[in-house]
Amino acid sequence: MKPTSSVFRPSRQNNLTSSTSHIRAGLIGAGPWGRNIVRTIEAIDGVELSLVMNQSGSRPDFVPDNIPVAAYRPELLNPETIDAVFIATPPHSHAEIAMAAMQRRLPVFVEKPLTLNRRDATAICAQHKVTPAPFFVDHIYLFHAGFRALKSALAGAGRIRAISSIGGNWGPFRTDTSTLWDWAPHDIAMCLDLVGQNPDEMTCQRPEIGKNGQGQRLAFSLTFPGPCEARISIGNIFQKRRRQITVYAETAALRFEDEAEPRVVRYPASDPFEDLQGNGETINFSGNPPLTQAVMEFCHAIRQSDQRSAQLKLGTDVVALIERLDRKILNCS
Repeated sequence: MKPTSSVFRPSRQNNLTSSTSHIRAGLIGAGPWGRNIVRTIEAIDGVELSLVMNQSGSRPDFVPDNIPVAAYRPELLNPETIDAVFIATPPHSHAEIAMAAMQRRLPVFVEKPLTLNRRDATAICAQHKVTPAPFFVDHIYLFHAGFRALKSALAGAGRIRAISSIGGNWGPFRTDTSTLWDWAPHDIAMCLDLVGQNPDEMTCQRPEIGKNGQGQRLAFSLTFPGPCEARISIGNIFQKRRRQITVYAETAALRFEDEAEPRVVRYPASDPFEDLQGNGETINFSGNPPLTQAVMEFCHAIRQSDQRSAQLKLGTDVVALIERLDRKILNCS
């Protein structure tokens, strides 16, 4: 589940570099998140939508009339007509499309999760070594100004001792992606980004099933070297939308809550997972909507020919962990 970036209508943004070259974007996938990408591209200087592909080849109502629309075919990923590929299709199709784009040395921006299994993610990493190009996995909260403000405020707060992360809503109830694969990439990506390494152990609780067997609430924990424990609760049977991450460091505790005001607060140090008391210190921040920031940084990487694979490695690590969790949760059921 993605943040509701469709509510944002950002003003035209300046390029991140002095370059005036335009990036011609090809979008594959014309669902709700494809709509968000189109709106975001329209609001950023230096990148323009040049082609939209979807399963049927029909024109979505949000695609301008002057933009070609076609049913997806790999041969349309042509470096002569597009400079980058945005993938907003169901996750099961990410690997095939990303591989086709990389084989043509096209930069790739793909929605989370990177793939639905480690095997496909590893194959993408191998292909990237052969045909390197900028590759972004859109773990959207890593581009959120609030999450980045929390990270900055952690500087000087000492070792991270524990993390609590909650993400959920009522729905959506998808048929093509499980609750775990839909929600967990956000929380796991933030934890890996904060701690900077993979966990040694993981445990899970028996899933809570929604009424009439629809939806789930999942709880699991990751134990990192240090030690640092991350407790994560996600699902699509929450009464209302939640997105909260709390980091317990040695000299302070910091919380980012996307649905609250203020959204980033610093508290005195407390025991891990203890309720944070008092008003705390508000940490002010500003920045672009997260999808806007992600696309701008992707375009910057293209202009700088930045072929580093940190984004791809993180996406692969997230997939590998969720694959392991998936097996554990099945055994808990």
